[in-house]
Amino acid sequence: MRPQKQLFRHRPSEGLFGDCHRTAIACALDMDAKDVPHFMDGTPGKGEADRAHDLAEQWLNDRGLCTISILFPGTCSVQEIIESVANVNARSRPVFILGGESKSGVNHSVVCCDGRIVCDPGQDDPGIVGPCDDGWYWLTFFGDLRAAHAINRPKEVAA
Repeated sequence: MRPQKQLFRHRPSEGLFGDCHRTAIACALDMDAKDVPHFMDGTPGKGEADRAHDLAEQWLNDRGLCTISILFPGTCSVQEIIESVANVNARSRPVFILGGESKSGVNHSVVCCDGRIVCDPGQDDPGIVGPCDDGWYWLTFFGDLRAAHAINRPKEVAA
């Protein structure tokens, strides 16, 4: 894991969108943030977050990876969440991204491992103080795409 700070602060009123999530992906994958696209860059609007996550997923898939997302309710504390992951996964000690609300009141991503935040890519270390604006904490793990496709799944039925 390569700790680093995001390259862009979140200033949507100036047309600048923070890249904490892209930087968290880079940290977790031991890459430089500049080598990961800034998926969240663009005008915010309905569907933009979904589009950004689709772009990130495709970029990861092209590298043989996939995301595994887990939600925790907003009633949990940050420490309960990261200690729970550490206790249940003590053998593998996974690195994961935790998404929640930062001290600055916006959704933010940090990197966690071993029951603690190991990298806050925010330039001012805003941390995570509560759930995302949808009421959930988002945990993102990375998996091997080969494993995700190893099971012979039925093809989707057209509606």
